[in-house]
Amino acid sequence: MKKVLLYYKFVEIEDPKQLAQQHKEVCTALQLKGRILISENGINGTVGGDPELIEKYKEYANQHELLEGIDFKESKSASNPFSDLSVKYRGELVTTDAKDEFQLCQRVQHIKPKTLHLWMQQEQEDLVLLDMRNDYEWRIGRFKDAIRPPMKYFRDLKDNLDFYEQFKGKKIVLFCTGGIRCEPASALLVENGFDPDNLYQLEGGIMKYVDRYGSDGFYIGDC
Repeated sequence: MKKVLLYYKFVEIEDPKQLAQQHKEVCTALQLKGRILISENGINGTVGGDPELIEKYKEYANQHELLEGIDFKESKSASNPFSDLSVKYRGELVTTDAKDEFQLCQRVQHIKPKTLHLWMQQEQEDLVLLDMRNDYEWRIGRFKDAIRPPMKYFRDLKDNLDFYEQFKGKKIVLFCTGGIRCEPASALLVENGFDPDNLYQLEGGIMKYVDRYGSDGFYIGDC
């Protein structure tokens, strides 16, 4: 049995290429396989390996001054879903084609799956759930009554900002698979006049929600 980690952290990294090289050496020594991206504004990765070696990797990350405090999402797999290891530098962790138009420090409030579940049970009239995933992800599963913005890929977000104007003043919850795409999405919306007090992000994304509620929750389909 293998263990798989999904994680990200937005943090200022002065020399991302050097960190990428160091990270590759650590993962190679631990015989981990997967995909890791590192940029000036953070790290995003999915790695798999033997459970005891995955734990050593988590220890390494939590002892690193830049990586400590990462919220790891864990799952089990009969075999490693990755055949090799790739650790690369990339200009943006999430491609927005608009990185000069917003500040990632403009984070909005993160809410737990329990909070979103309660709000949906209450059927709050001003609650709006906006899906930040790609078109094909929307087709295989979504939250009940969630709204799919008119974009095929996440990078199309900046070209469809007019669509979001109708939701100003409402309680908006952004969600995606693990949470990473909601970070730049919320920052871009705040930069374009949305009140950060009315913007929320589902902490841990769909994965954390489904892990807690499964088929008893408001998410329908696969993720």
